[in-house]
Amino acid sequence: MAFLGMNGYELNMSEEGAYHLVIQVAQGEMGKEELSLLLEQHIQPQQAIAIIVFYK
Repeated sequence: MAFLGMNGYELNMSEEGAYHLVIQVAQGEMGKEELSLLLEQHIQPQQAIAIIVFYK
């Protein structure tokens, strides 16, 4: 789900769950409404990563 990462979010779901989600969408087994509800329940802002650089 690259579009989530590009927009500062991540999917809070197991790899297996994410795999099945992608397969269901690709096979047309999940509609827009169901996908939207599921994403609302399983996306969260990415955790910030601090990078500290020390200069001498």
